[in-house]
Amino acid sequence: MNTTYDFVIHGTGFRSIFAALYLADKGSKVCIVDISEEIYSFLKPFKWKGYNLDKGPQYFDDFTKADWALMEKLLNKNLFEDIDFSYASYSNGNLNHDFAIPVWNHFPELDTQAIFDDLKNTRRIHKDTFNNFDEYLKYDGGGLLYEHLKIFTKKFLTKNPEELSPLTKQIVSFCGRKVLFDNDLSIKLKKDTEVDNILAAKKQDVDVDKYNLYPISTNNEDIRMSMAESLTRLNIDTYLGVNIVKINKEKKTLTLSNNLSISFNKILLADNIQNSENYFYQTNRIEKNIYNLPEIFFIFEIEKDSFVGKNYVVNYDLNHISTRITNFSNYSNLGMDKDVICVEVPTKKDWDLWIHPESFTQKIKNELNSLNSEEIKFYDSKAFKINSTYKVPLKNYEKKVDNFYQLVKNDDIFIVPDHRYLTRKNGIDTILRLFQKV
Repeated sequence: MNTTYDFVIHGTGFRSIFAALYLADKGSKVCIVDISEEIYSFLKPFKWKGYNLDKGPQYFDDFTKADWALMEKLLNKNLFEDIDFSYASYSNGNLNHDFAIPVWNHFPELDTQAIFDDLKNTRRIHKDTFNNFDEYLKYDGGGLLYEHLKIFTKKFLTKNPEELSPLTKQIVSFCGRKVLFDNDLSIKLKKDTEVDNILAAKKQDVDVDKYNLYPISTNNEDIRMSMAESLTRLNIDTYLGVNIVKINKEKKTLTLSNNLSISFNKILLADNIQNSENYFYQTNRIEKNIYNLPEIFFIFEIEKDSFVGKNYVVNYDLNHISTRITNFSNYSNLGMDKDVICVEVPTKKDWDLWIHPESFTQKIKNELNSLNSEEIKFYDSKAFKINSTYKVPLKNYEKKVDNFYQLVKNDDIFIVPDHRYLTRKNGIDTILRLFQKV
């Protein structure tokens, strides 16, 4: 006699694991099926010279207090702490310690008051539908910032904005509220609801329920292991290293590649939506509209406490090829007598940067020294080729996703959350919206 599940969940990424834990905690009978041999392997750190290097200091960022409490309830442990939003930005020889977004008064050719007036006029024509990222940038930046945002897109994503979906705004740091004036003036002006969404102010000076969570143990592997433990604790069966080889839609049964047969009420497509389309419909229309951004990660071992004391710095200098510098040692207890930093450099696979990354090491060192207050002592370095760091949606992405939703809607056995949102925080929100009454 086979087992019957309320929900079969495909995939072992964050949204799939969160959905399984949430539904099981609410009393549903749940299982996970995936070809992967282990859950959430993306979260595993990679090692270099004995260092455990993780996915970065804002992997679980913008979580609310309620999100934080729910995660710890589902994982049955006090695992997280708030490491705050410790970041900086660099442009034109200026380092700002309060923002990861561009600080526009660092661009001497720009008149910030004129930009502010221009953006107010732009926002009075409310618009929420855009055909591509270029159209969104014209709205987001107005006439005076648009060209700069277009150049940032090319630097950070190696693509022209007209090639990209407007959803790209979710994965870049240069869109949204702008730093135009000093903090006190910005806070004063933001009291006017008309301009609140135009101006940025320091997070610690704005009343927002947002936290940047990181494991207390300083090891993301502990989060992954706690997820595995909670799957067992909540009696969630995990069928790993297997494929679904047959679906009987009328009888609502699945046959797995290990010859096991299981019954279900619904199959939840919580995995990356392109994976779900490929797997269950054998088409790849969504995947064709995603650009997997390759990057070189330059890892440097440096003298202790010799680099900017922030979790990361976003580099908007257009003479530099580096985009983000993560200081692992600032937030993660590496337990070593030296510090480790990672410099991200977007590339394309036919560029010399990808083919011969080591030849760019000195250039990256020079860029690091230019934004630091003193010259850095480097001990060792290595360039890692990362095939895909961001999955960037191309301009037809939404249409293909909408077509897939319609297909799923007409197929009674599947249920799919909204995949137009691309962060871990969005992953939580989409599952909660889908199952609020479960």
